Amino acid sequence: MRNTKSKLIFPSIIAILMELMAPVVMTQVAWASPPQFSQAFLRLDRHKTLAPTGGTICVTPATAAIENDFEITFPTQTGTDFVVNSTAANWTVTTTNLPTGATAWPGIATATAVTGHTVTFPSTDLTVGTQYCFNFSGVNTLTNGSAGNSLTGTMHTRTSVPAVIDETNYATAIITDDQIAVSAVVPPTFVLTLSGNTDTFPANLDPATVLSTGGRTLSITTNAKGGWIAWAKDSQQGLYSVAANYKINTSGVVDGAP
Repeated sequence: MRNTKSKLIFPSIIAILMELMAPVVMTQVAWASPPQFSQAFLRLDRHKTLAPTGGTICVTPATAAIENDFEITFPTQTGTDFVVNSTAANWTVTTTNLPTGATAWPGIATATAVTGHTVTFPSTDLTVGTQYCFNFSGVNTLTNGSAGNSLTGTMHTRTSVPAVIDETNYATAIITDDQIAVSAVVPPTFVLTLSGNTDTFPANLDPATVLSTGGRTLSITTNAKGGWIAWAKDSQQGLYSVAANYKINTSGVVDGAP
């Protein structure tokens, strides 16, 4: 009885393994044509439901060919779908503030065509192994649909024939709210220091000579939004001699340049 049971189990295990292996083999074949970008991604400016958004698109070509244009197909979803503006002239682009290490996409310009969820941008020849990026406008172009995960689309470069050169599938997600509000209490700070508490004239006072003391420095450190203001008050309203019990009154105006 043991031998019979072993024979029945063994073929079952083989069958299961073949079931698991088959999709892997099929997936590899499916990716073989057309060739894939070495790297490609879409980075949306906003992932919030129903929010207008721009984005950044980057690709690293893997196939040597002369590119003529680039096409991206945005996801289609159930519920509220993405809204892809059908006016090509609205799909303007920039090549500033790109990811670190990226090269501005040569020949990229305002879209030339919009068909359904597919937008076509012009391009010139790209170099294999170089990452190229561009930004598309967030005004009157793309509006997110309802919340959803693993929303897939495609992007590819084409020759003038047109024939696809490199292509990739991508996935993104839309969520209810994509912003985080950070709040904090910042206690006020105020640090006051003086360079000293006494100040002297370098020589005896003389009616025929103008003398000045070395002065003292007032330092203030604060996080106050409006900065700070300092006042100085003379306890005697003039120069007072303790020995003579006599005061020389201040003349003129006491201000920033007495």
